[in-house]
Amino acid sequence: MKYLLLTIWLLIGTDNTLTRIARINELKKQAQEAFLKKDFVTAAEKYKFLIDSMNVKEDQVWLNLAHANYELKDSTQAKNGYLQLTSSTNHQIKSLAYQQLGVMETEKQNFEKSLSLFKASLKADPTNEESRYNYELLKKMMQEQDQQNHDQDQENQEQQNHPDKNRDQQDQQNNQKQDQQDQKENQQQPEDQEGGNQDQREQQQQEQEQQNQQEESKGQQQESKLEQQNQDNQQQQEQAQPKSTVEKLEEMNITEEKARMILEAMRNNEIQYIQQKQRKATERPDSGKPDW
Repeated sequence: MKYLLLTIWLLIGTDNTLTRIARINELKKQAQEAFLKKDFVTAAEKYKFLIDSMNVKEDQVWLNLAHANYELKDSTQAKNGYLQLTSSTNHQIKSLAYQQLGVMETEKQNFEKSLSLFKASLKADPTNEESRYNYELLKKMMQEQDQQNHDQDQENQEQQNHPDKNRDQQDQQNNQKQDQQDQKENQQQPEDQEGGNQDQREQQQQEQEQQNQQEESKGQQQESKLEQQNQDNQQQQEQAQPKSTVEKLEEMNITEEKARMILEAMRNNEIQYIQQKQRKATERPDSGKPDW
């Protein structure tokens, strides 16, 4: 009987464990999907439920919760989550925690602190290339800033030690600025003058073109008048000249072939008339009649 109860209890406990594992895996999946969809509110709620209600103490879940809070601009909760992970035994997660803390300090322009955090991130995981890039970039920027501050301090010191020299330099700079300004004004004046001259030249060119057009129009009118006069003179000359035979025939509406036929007929008639007249002249006159 005892063995039976123990077996039943083990079976019930195993079933509960499997159900709990399935529930945890489902919540992780839902949280991850929400994070990828940039639904950071849902993602943070799911990860927080896993930690508080399902008693999940995995570093990855803590890191994802911190990431979600960072995206939600909840810097306090994000920073607490990253700080907790700086003691993780997982070197990659520990490096990511330091890296994110460095990013948050950079956003606040705490560059000295950011640099030390990126350095700690590289120490935890030397293969973290993103932390290495951030570290080198920030270090270079800080060196350039230090150099600028150093140059500014030297310039201020020189101004305090040599006020006359600085005054001369300032006067020289002012003179240079004035010369540059005068040069710009002188350049502007010729440009304005050139612009005025150009406008004047354009106006003169337009006037010249108008004048040329007028002269051309007058020339065309004169040519037209001369041509008309020539045509009139030619017509008068043609009218004064006697009309040719062809023109006369055309006025009579007689074709050249018909005219030729008429001439031929007239010529034949004329020949007949002459022959008849010759025969009459050769006949003997009547003796009883006078020859006159």
